[in-house]
Amino acid sequence: MNAVYLLAGEDEYLREAAIKDIKHKVFKGIKSRQGFNYKIFYGENVRAREIVDRARSFDFLAGRQLILVRNFNILTPSDKKNILNYSKNPSEFTVLMLEAVGKINLKKDVYKEIHDYSKFINCGKPLASSMAGWIVKLAASRKKRVEAAAVQLLKMRLGSDLRALDSALEKLSLYAGTRENITAKDIEATIGFDVSYSAFNFSDAVTRKAPQEALRIIKSLVFNKGDAVKLIGMIAWQFERIIKAKRMLDEGVSARDTAGRLNIHSFFIEKFMSQVKSFDGPSIKKSLTYIIEADLAMKTGKTESKIILESLVFRLCSLR
Repeated sequence: MNAVYLLAGEDEYLREAAIKDIKHKVFKGIKSRQGFNYKIFYGENVRAREIVDRARSFDFLAGRQLILVRNFNILTPSDKKNILNYSKNPSEFTVLMLEAVGKINLKKDVYKEIHDYSKFINCGKPLASSMAGWIVKLAASRKKRVEAAAVQLLKMRLGSDLRALDSALEKLSLYAGTRENITAKDIEATIGFDVSYSAFNFSDAVTRKAPQEALRIIKSLVFNKGDAVKLIGMIAWQFERIIKAKRMLDEGVSARDTAGRLNIHSFFIEKFMSQVKSFDGPSIKKSLTYIIEADLAMKTGKTESKIILESLVFRLCSLR
C-alpha cells in the first residue's frame, strides 16, 4: 500500500470505485475497525493542520487508519502546501486519500510535487473507444457476457456514463437470471431506448409496412402532448436523414461514407440503408409532408395527439 493517494478527475464513478478499492485493501480482514479507523474530511470546512494532526497522532496499536479528504482541490494553497510537506514524510500507520473533483494540472503548482510523493489514480471521463471494454469488464464481474449487438446498443444508449452503465448491467443481470448471456432484447425489455433510437425503429416499421409495430413504439414513448411533439420532431429528423442519404448515394457516395456523414452507428448501417432503398423520391417527400401536417395538427391542439399519431402511422404505412 502507498501512504498517500491522489485521486483526480471528472468521473464520480471512477473516484468512488478507487476509494472503495483502497478502503477494501486497508481494512481487509478487519472490518470491525472501520468505524474507528476511517475518517473523512471535507475540503470546504477543514484545515491541513487538522488532517495532519489526525494522521500523525493515530495510535499505532489500533492498526492502520485511513483518511479521506474530499474536495481536496478547494483547499487553500497554503493548506495544500502543508499536505505536500506531510506527503514527503508520511505516517507509517496512515493511508491518506486526496480526492480532487474535476481536472487538475499535474505539471504545475503543488499538484506536480504531490504527484511525485503519492500514487496518482486518474479518474477522468473514459474515452468512447474504451466503453466496450468497460461493458465486458462490468458484466464479467457479475459472471455475465454481453453479446456484440447488445454492447453496441449499450454504448449508443448510455455513452460514457459509467455509473449509468453499472446500474444498467446490474438490472440486466437480475433480468437474465441464471442465463449467462445478455442480449439486445434484454436491453429493450429492461432499459428501453431514447426517442432518437425509437424514431429509427419507427421508420423501420413503416418501411416494412408494419403499422401495429409502429403503433406499439409510439405507445411506449408517448404519455403526454409534450412527448408526442418531441417524437414527431425525431421522426421528421429521421426521414430527413433518409432524404439526405438518397441524395448522397445518387451522387456516388458509398453506403458506409454516407452513414458516416449522417452519424449512423455502424450497428445500424445495414438496416438504415434498407430504409433508404425502400423509398423512392416521391414517396419520401410525401412522407415528410404527412409528418409536417401531423406536427402542425399537434401544435394547434384541435385534435387529440393519440388520433394524430395513429393517423400518421396508417398514412405512412399505406405509401407505395
